[in-house]
Amino acid sequence: MPSFFDLVLIVFLLSTFIQLAFWFGLFARLARFKLPPPLNRADELPISVIICARNEKENLKKNLPRILNQNYRSFEVVVVNDGSTDGSEDILI
Repeated sequence: MPSFFDLVLIVFLLSTFIQLAFWFGLFARLARFKLPPPLNRADELPISVIICARNEKENLKKNLPRILNQNYRSFEVVVVNDGSTDGSEDILI
């Protein structure tokens, strides 16, 4: 009949084996993982950039040229003027 220490050793070795099998299985899947190929310019999905602005004249003046000067070719910018009174619409025209 196995002693108490033999049973503890068996349980320890069994749990270690299960844990190692789990980790090796997980990392083996990660090692085989491949990123999908990057989209080429013809495959770019069109996107919309929506900006809500209320009295944001200075922020629009500073940031709108940066938003419009993108390398991404298939995009549109929609600025929603929410009743501005500071002349924000002059920037948008």
